Amino acid sequence: MPHKVWRPDCSCDVPMGTEPIRCGPEPCPYCGAPPVFAGWARGAIEEMAQYQRVHGLKALGPHRKLAGELFRGLRERCAGCAGSGFDGAEHWAYCLVCEGTGGVWNADEEYLVAAYRLLLHRYPNAAAAGALSAGGVGLGVRPEQQSG
Repeated sequence: MPHKVWRPDCSCDVPMGTEPIRCGPEPCPYCGAPPVFAGWARGAIEEMAQYQRVHGLKALGPHRKLAGELFRGLRERCAGCAGSGFDGAEHWAYCLVCEGTGGVWNADEEYLVAAYRLLLHRYPNAAAAGALSAGGVGLGVRPEQQSG
């Protein structure tokens, strides 16, 4: 479940590493200034599920280094939600622009299919259940375009 994120709204000069952890809208412990609502965020488990949804790959494993190299810079941050995937102030809702993913692919489909084929060739168990195959299933490739 997404949770609200707060940011300090003061100019306190707090030394790096000594910032208070903000679990909610608590005021600054140094000056008492209230924080400002900064949007919504996912927890760690939700981030892992989102990675799997967006990339079609398991969130953990030895394939992540190669996946990072192959897909770095291939998604643009959504302008509608500033990359969070969420809209709303009082209640969250998925961003309609990016369908809650926080961005859109900016690479051509041919490159993506080739990158997934390479990754799945080296790491056959990297695909998330039901998400991908070496033929590009899950990438918007029509069945008649698939090989094999």
